[in-house]
Amino acid sequence: MNPQKGGGNSFQLRDDQHSDAKPGKEPKKPAKPKFDAAGMNLPDWLDREPWCMWCRDREARKKSLTADAAKLSIRSLDALRAKGFTPQEVIENAVAMSWQGLYEPPRRSGATTHAARRPTSHNGLDTKDYSEGIENGYLT
Repeated sequence: MNPQKGGGNSFQLRDDQHSDAKPGKEPKKPAKPKFDAAGMNLPDWLDREPWCMWCRDREARKKSLTADAAKLSIRSLDALRAKGFTPQEVIENAVAMSWQGLYEPPRRSGATTHAARRPTSHNGLDTKDYSEGIENGYLT
């Protein structure tokens, strides 16, 4: 049948009707533009490359940084920088560990920890005389 002659199952929408609108529901509003954390202004001490790595990693995990999250991340990096960690090592560690936040990396090798300072029973072996009670290589 020819739809122009009025036959068949075809119909035409009036000007006030929309094919994508459901009865009783308003059409969806356009989405707000997403915050671009990678393009934001950074402090002088924070290189853009590690920061962009952090932003890409969060995007890939479907956990994009909001404006507030970006500010808090920079604040965390600054606090860790005051403890002697570079922003790059903090970010690289967080990405490598699949973390969603920026935390203190494990201590670097050569750093003194409480366990390393604790004396053990093996200290001073070179100053003890172990020959007492031994003659010609045998116990007496």
